Amino acid sequence: MKILVTGSTGNLGRHVAQLLHNVGLCAVTYSHKNSLEDLDWENINCVVNCAAVIPSVGRNMPDYLLGNVSFLQNLLSYSKDKHFIHFSTFSELYRNDDYQQSKMLANSLLLVNSHIFRRLDIISLPTLDDNQLIESIVESALEGNKPVVDKLLYNYISFSEVAEHVVDGLLSGIVLPITNKYREKNLYAEVCKRVSPSLIVEGVTVDRALNDNGVYKVCPRLLSVF
Repeated sequence: MKILVTGSTGNLGRHVAQLLHNVGLCAVTYSHKNSLEDLDWENINCVVNCAAVIPSVGRNMPDYLLGNVSFLQNLLSYSKDKHFIHFSTFSELYRNDDYQQSKMLANSLLLVNSHIFRRLDIISLPTLDDNQLIESIVESALEGNKPVVDKLLYNYISFSEVAEHVVDGLLSGIVLPITNKYREKNLYAEVCKRVSPSLIVEGVTVDRALNDNGVYKVCPRLLSVF
């Protein structure tokens, strides 16, 4: 089995490609520097699409549409009759901005073309890396700035855990839902593990875990916008 991993230079793509190699599966790595038309598509059985433009300073809707929608649309023409694994975002349930809208468009594009795949799996991911945010708050606290830290409830899973989930699914033939592997975290509690609570100010409670007795729901504030 040959498995194409797009976005292979990113955090998630690197973890997936490395784990595929570790278990003896053939991973064909692809980044934006390559060309889709140059790949040996006849021998590729599965596409794991880790390519994405994620939120960062200076990025806008054209960037997200190019990386999250246009690239995917181009990729689909090569992916007929293949197992296609794609990553969505849990943040669609609590935020409505350019990034989330581009991911919603990508999901719709896949669903309307679901007939072309041998199998389609869309995996919704929560927060993948919270360390940079926590470290920045800790640094500010240690400098004596007394940052306000909200009791932000959020779901978390690591890059390595996502890679293990995908590879386990490929080995077993069934990619199970990943939501039961989410871990709920509290930003205030995470910061307090690293610095004394006396160095920070406890903020308000913000629920982005959105778990009501095992059922995930849309953020009420987002619903009120419409």
